[in-house]
Amino acid sequence: MSVYYKSISYISTANYNTGHLHNALASIQTSAKDIQRLPIKLRLLTGTYILQCNRAAFNQIDINPTCLLCEEDSETLYHFIHSCPALASARNHHMLELSHILNNSELCVKCRSLEKLEISTQLILDASALLCNCQCKCGCTDFLHLVEYISRKLCFALHIRRNTLLLTLPTNKKKGLLATTQSKA
Repeated sequence: MSVYYKSISYISTANYNTGHLHNALASIQTSAKDIQRLPIKLRLLTGTYILQCNRAAFNQIDINPTCLLCEEDSETLYHFIHSCPALASARNHHMLELSHILNNSELCVKCRSLEKLEISTQLILDASALLCNCQCKCGCTDFLHLVEYISRKLCFALHIRRNTLLLTLPTNKKKGLLATTQSKA
């Protein structure tokens, strides 16, 4: 059923077995920090993280989908993860770490032949969609867990930086945010 819902298009169900943890959850460590990062990553993965374009879609008259932080482009999931210049300081370290891992990975021939792994929204949100889920001893599972761990850190860092910057915005620029926060209060 997941193919019918655009909001969960990044969740890979091809390698998922009913009754087992999804790969996005299987790599969770027991540290408090890692557990704290999980809800943000899952909200991004399931399409329930509210960005400015989501607000605009539901409030077509009142809300502008333009990113409140950079005011350069619509605040879409891709913009939030990859291109918002206001979030670059939170993004750069983690993207370099992911790039290093991708360039130095030792995956099996089957996994390497799927496609050239690059840092994409799919890789960040659910890397299991890009691997073959082979049962060999090639290290694909360890690679997947490492990518998931770093991507959780990336998503959480972006979330924290975004919220910090949104709090510093003048009230007149927070039009879309005020309606949301007042309705929750």
